Amino acid sequence: MQLAKVVSCDLKEADIHHCTRVAKSNRDGKRPRTIIVKLATSLLRDTFLAKAIQFDKANLNDKINTNHIGTGGTKMPIYVLKHLSPTTRNCMQQPDEWRKTKDLNLYGLNKVEFSCERQKRVNLFTLKIKKL
Repeated sequence: MQLAKVVSCDLKEADIHHCTRVAKSNRDGKRPRTIIVKLATSLLRDTFLAKAIQFDKANLNDKINTNHIGTGGTKMPIYVLKHLSPTTRNCMQQPDEWRKTKDLNLYGLNKVEFSCERQKRVNLFTLKIKKL
């Protein structure tokens, strides 16, 4: 709620469906555990993400950090991101890996868009390449 006030997003407690912390991937790391918040609608989520990005762009020298939400101690950055499931994240990273390892020749296209779609009732994804 404090973060919503910092980025000037009109968010109420009733708009939050669920909030949880995730175990660290590296137990020895200094970063705190990730917090995942599920909001009532995708419009609220997108609005909150947009406001957080606007705040960071407007305050390049003082991006969202722990001092903004009133946490004492050392100043640490707060990252606001859209959460992706591991399967979706792997699918979205696949085109970048292909470009790096296989030297894709896309028939002279300079700009292309990769998109991923899940097949119905099957855990397979199709990769679509579209000219921009």
